[in-house]
Amino acid sequence: SVAVAFVVVSVGFALFASSYRSTLVEGQREQAAFAVPADQIVREDLSQLVPVRSVVTPQVVRSLDARVSPVTRLAGSIAGADVTGITVLGLPLGALAGIGGWRADFASTGPEALAGKIDPQRPVALRGPRLPDDAKRLSLRMVVHRTVLGLVAYVQARDGSFVPIRLARNEGPRPQTLTARVPLEARGGSLVAYRFEPPPRLEERGADSGAPALGTVTLGPPRADGRPLTDYGDWIGTVGVSGLSRDGGLRFHVTLTNEVDTYVRPRQPTDGLRLPAVVSPFLARLAGPDRTLPVTINGDPLVLRVAAVARRFPGIPQSGTSDFVVADRRALESALNTSTPGSGFTTELWLDTTPARRAAVEAKLRKPPFTALDVSSRSRLESSLRREPVARAALAMLETAALTAVALALLALVLGAVSERRDEAAELFDLEAQGIPPSSLRRQLRLRAALAGVAGAFGGALTGLLLSLLVVRFVELTANATAPEPPLELTPDWPLLLLGVVAAAALGAALVTAATWRAFRAPVPARYGEAG
Repeated sequence: SVAVAFVVVSVGFALFASSYRSTLVEGQREQAAFAVPADQIVREDLSQLVPVRSVVTPQVVRSLDARVSPVTRLAGSIAGADVTGITVLGLPLGALAGIGGWRADFASTGPEALAGKIDPQRPVALRGPRLPDDAKRLSLRMVVHRTVLGLVAYVQARDGSFVPIRLARNEGPRPQTLTARVPLEARGGSLVAYRFEPPPRLEERGADSGAPALGTVTLGPPRADGRPLTDYGDWIGTVGVSGLSRDGGLRFHVTLTNEVDTYVRPRQPTDGLRLPAVVSPFLARLAGPDRTLPVTINGDPLVLRVAAVARRFPGIPQSGTSDFVVADRRALESALNTSTPGSGFTTELWLDTTPARRAAVEAKLRKPPFTALDVSSRSRLESSLRREPVARAALAMLETAALTAVALALLALVLGAVSERRDEAAELFDLEAQGIPPSSLRRQLRLRAALAGVAGAFGGALTGLLLSLLVVRFVELTANATAPEPPLELTPDWPLLLLGVVAAAALGAALVTAATWRAFRAPVPARYGEAG
């Protein structure tokens, strides 16, 4: 009937408007959580260029009274495949397991399983001979033939930072004892590498600066205030070092250029480690048959092992190139610092707080020293998305459309009952004249209206669901008239819909009852429209 068709259309549109509104509201929440996967994120402000590690000291972190996760975010590339702009994210395993903004369609496994897959399963902290807590002078004997070079010792301090200690240049092939003062922050730290500085002719780019510097170097054991630190038993050389031998010291050949830094250092746990990582689908396709992927990160080549694949990852926007690598932060930083001391460091802090502490923590983040940094808040971002005029207007329009459609569906039921009484007046008159009780006739009208309502609601539900799926799939806009990130996912508000169905059914029953209340109440049977 016409009433049923009208109810189908009205209910379908009401369901669509309600479902799309709840989908847009949930999309705002997901958009904020995807952009800011923790309650707050502190990172470097590009307008001020103040590193996070120079502002946020351990004492400042403790004052926040929040769970703080240090995070490393760097850029990577793959030279052979001409792939650049890769986002490299080093996350603590705990932060990954509890990351915000995650959705089941991002990967085949959840965050906790991904954290287990990228766990290196072995210690990754840098090793090296330890300087005494009271060390004041660092010294060693060095002999260099055929060239002139400088020597810089790198000490990893107890707070994880790297302190370079520059020793004097050699002045000829005769043995020379190089000495330098040990800074306070380096005392008690670990000696993790020596770096060789090219001769002045290479650094100043003179007439013969294009040729590498070749020479032979002999290093005696390093001493702290005269006390030996190591016999170099497990030390190795990097690019530019060849023919290394150990005999009470180190002896090797060097080839120095300005393009590549040359080191000798202790063997580290990350040597030969293929760093397990979660990667984007495109990078997974570039991996070899053994699932290894060579990636250059800040100029340092690392070999990764594809442990899992994710289509999206919270905190990594899909603008421009969307390729990413997610690895364990400690393992990533250790691998980078093994290659180049000081190249792996914390660039962001992810903060998670309890709801009771959130306002106090955000108030602290608006004060120095955090004013020199960029602070993102998930709750503030979500609030700003909800307050935008376009978003508010879109949601209000969908609310109005849903309520209007429900009102039209109820009106259709009432008009259908009235039309049923009018169109079948002759048949109803005959039934009443034959002695059918008026209450039974009224019940029959109401039952027909109820059946029309149920049939229309069922058809409208299918129509609204189909319409919602099509719109969410093909309309690439959020409530804020922007491309959704992550893409919208149909999210009906089932409690609200159930409440709406119950309320609409009760109101519809009341309206139909009121519309048929006076039917068949005359003392004698009368045709519809007749007086009395």
